[in-house]
Amino acid sequence: MQIYISKDNRQWGPYEAKQVSFLLGKGSFTLQDWAWVEGGTEWIPVSQVLEVLRREEQLQEEITHQKVEVAKERWRSKLTSPISGANEPVLVAQAVHQQPVVTTSIEGSWWRRNFFYTTLG
Repeated sequence: MQIYISKDNRQWGPYEAKQVSFLLGKGSFTLQDWAWVEGGTEWIPVSQVLEVLRREEQLQEEITHQKVEVAKERWRSKLTSPISGANEPVLVAQAVHQQPVVTTSIEGSWWRRNFFYTTLG
């Protein structure tokens, strides 16, 4: 929101809302000076502009407060409500490891024919 201020027959601005508050506090402008808000139809006292700005600020604070409260309530409900399926047993897959069964037969094998008896003599 752009604000123009008229003081001593001279126009100043545009200023942002926070700048106007700062300049009032500094003494550059008074509440009796005239202000025109961009998009407005007429010049009004700076005091009225500040009232509108304060109301808007309060409205924004209320909206933020409501959002925070809604978020808090969501978290509270998550913390206090039971989780579905919390009391059901949990099935865990287990791998069954078996040692491979190796059957070896020496009869008729290459080892028997070529190694076992030849080493005996």
